[in-house]
Amino acid sequence: QHYSLGVEQEVGSRLKLTAEGFYKRLGGVIVDSPVPGENLNNDGIGRIYGGEVSARLRPTTQSSGFLSYTLSRSERDDHGTGWRLFNWDQTHILTVAGAYRLGHGWDLSGTFRYVTGNPLTPVVASVYNANIDTYKPVYGAINSARSNAFHRLDLRVEKTWHVKSGSVAVYLDVQNAYNRPNEEGRAYNYNFTQSGVIAGLPILPTFGVRGEL
Repeated sequence: QHYSLGVEQEVGSRLKLTAEGFYKRLGGVIVDSPVPGENLNNDGIGRIYGGEVSARLRPTTQSSGFLSYTLSRSERDDHGTGWRLFNWDQTHILTVAGAYRLGHGWDLSGTFRYVTGNPLTPVVASVYNANIDTYKPVYGAINSARSNAFHRLDLRVEKTWHVKSGSVAVYLDVQNAYNRPNEEGRAYNYNFTQSGVIAGLPILPTFGVRGEL
């Protein structure tokens, strides 16, 4: 069951503002079953709620901008033992984008994104097993910690030439322009006393040519 209520307001001819609140109720969520001989059942419930505000701006005929911010929380209760975060809960989501036509076929654009890190279950200790000479992690409460926040800036510059039957464009697209080592996972040492971040893609420039008829 998904409920939402929003409002939209135009401010002159160059700015549009929107605001929306939402609530989503989940039933019959698949969970691990505590019943002997039963692997899974549908005893889980969930809830997702929050709000979003956004703005679209066109200050001139050559420029445009967009801003969006979402505040939300997603929780689940597997067996009536209390609410905990979903694995992909993201509290804050911010997007800022803009584009500008420089003239003579040149276009410049960029997008910045910031997202709260995903929940994770922390390792709080470890136990040594002498029989197999290895350490076993001891975990804390499920999803009681978070990975580092994600943020990235993407930039694009494009040059277009118009030909008789269409156009040809050359572009340079730079993802993760300031080379942010965003966290994709965690790696631990042999006895789980230290951990390090498994980073995603570094700065990634892409050069391309596009033709349209």
